[in-house]
Amino acid sequence: DSAGSGKRLVEPVARGGSAQVPQGWMASTAHRNARKDADCNKGPHADDGGRFIDVLPRLGLDECVAAETIPGLCVTISQLMPEHGEERAVLIAFDDGHDISRAIAVAKTAAGDTGAKAVLVAARTEAAAASAARAGVPHAWAVCDSMDHHEPMPCHRPQFAIAAAVLALGVDVLLVGHGVSLAGPNPLFNLPPRRGADAEGVPAHKNSLGAVIGMHDPAMGWSSYSQS
Repeated sequence: DSAGSGKRLVEPVARGGSAQVPQGWMASTAHRNARKDADCNKGPHADDGGRFIDVLPRLGLDECVAAETIPGLCVTISQLMPEHGEERAVLIAFDDGHDISRAIAVAKTAAGDTGAKAVLVAARTEAAAASAARAGVPHAWAVCDSMDHHEPMPCHRPQFAIAAAVLALGVDVLLVGHGVSLAGPNPLFNLPPRRGADAEGVPAHKNSLGAVIGMHDPAMGWSSYSQS
């Protein structure tokens, strides 16, 4: 809640769906490279100046379950990011909305190449979520309101709906699109701790690398605009 006002800083659009971690995922040998290139700096960024901002503190499990908008998301997060774990964000893998196998491939490659465990495939439909379950990867799918608010329907861009649902629970997000191949150390280690929930992304197309991408959120006040 913002300054005790009862207003959430992130208002998720999801109104249903499900999330699940398949049995054996956390113990899988796919994560054997978790400490590859361990000389890469971990923890606070060099420019953090010692700042610690708890704008969106992570909710405890009971409080989290009461606030979640995707059933099972809190239990999923607690499994992917145990209390004393080193990963500081959830990597959400997504496709173009037409081929869930692309998102599954991103998730499996990220786990195999970097050792990331807190990985979640964004599925657009329940059928796509079932495909992710058969592939043995953590997954979530979200239901949003329809335009007339009469009948819930699958979210048009589930990766953003799921990301907002995760952020609202005080957990950072790394969005990774289909076609992206992560290399080097686990990207979920090298995130600044307790500086407020944050969303970062990796562009899905090579021709986007080096491009300036701007984001604007008026509710953030003086820090409403960012670019990378």
